[in-house]
Amino acid sequence: MELDVAEQVHDVNARIGIFVVAGAATGFNNLCMRSTLSFSWRRVAIALAILGIAAVIIFLFGRSLWYPLMVKIMGGKSIADRITEITSHFPQLQQLTINQVTLIGVKDPGYLDVFINGTFWKRFPFTAQSGKTGPKLRAGDGQIPEGLYRVEALNPNSSYHLSMKVSYPNHDDRARSLTLGINDFGGDIYIHGKQASIGCIAIGDDAIEQVFYLVNQCGFKNVSVIIAPNDFSTDPPAFNEHRALYGAIKNALAPYYQK
Repeated sequence: MELDVAEQVHDVNARIGIFVVAGAATGFNNLCMRSTLSFSWRRVAIALAILGIAAVIIFLFGRSLWYPLMVKIMGGKSIADRITEITSHFPQLQQLTINQVTLIGVKDPGYLDVFINGTFWKRFPFTAQSGKTGPKLRAGDGQIPEGLYRVEALNPNSSYHLSMKVSYPNHDDRARSLTLGINDFGGDIYIHGKQASIGCIAIGDDAIEQVFYLVNQCGFKNVSVIIAPNDFSTDPPAFNEHRALYGAIKNALAPYYQK
C-alpha cells in the first residue's frame, strides 16, 4: 500500500468502482436523453438515486480509486502524525515498555496474536482474508503467505487506513515456487486495516493502529512475523509436501505457546 496501488485487493476494488461508475453514467445519460423529449421530475429523482447509490458503493468498495487521489491533492500524513493520532485514541499504549514484538497470524480460524517482549498482549480477529491453508506460491493466487517474515515498511497513508509490509517472498518462498517452475512469486503483502483483502491480512482500523504503534516504537529489526495455516497447539501440522515449512513454523511458535 505505498499509496496502496500495489496491494492485491485494490485492483479488484478498482474494477468494481469503474464498473459501477460506467453503469451509473450510462443510466444517467439515457435518462437525460429521454428528458429532452419529456421532462420528468420522476426521472430526475431516479437519476439522482442511481448516482447516490454509485457514490456509496465507490466510497465503500472503491477506496483504492479515490483515496490515493485525495492524498495527492490534500497531502499525506507522516508516521509521526499517525503516532500522535494513535496515542490520542489509545493513550495507554504510551505506558508500555516495548523492546520486541512478535506478530503471529493464524489463517484458520483467522486471528493475529501480538506478543510484547515474549509475553502475550492481545488477539485481533481477521476482518477479511482470502485463499485457504497452504503457502502462497505465485502472483494472483489469493493466498496469504505462510512462514517466517519481518516487517519491511510502514505506510501511514494506506488506502486501508494504515499498513505494514511483510517480507514476502523470502528465500524459502522463492525456492519453493522455483521448484514448481513458478517464477512470478507475487508480493506486496500487508497487514492492514479496513475489512477487505485479497492475499493480505486485514484486522480493522482500531487493531492496525495499535500494532502500527508497537512496530514503530521498537523498530523493524525487533519485529518478527510468523504466519501459520492453523493453530498448531491444538491441530498439529499436516505431514504433507510442506512438512519442512510447517516444522519450521512449529518450532518458531513453540516459545510463545508452550503450556
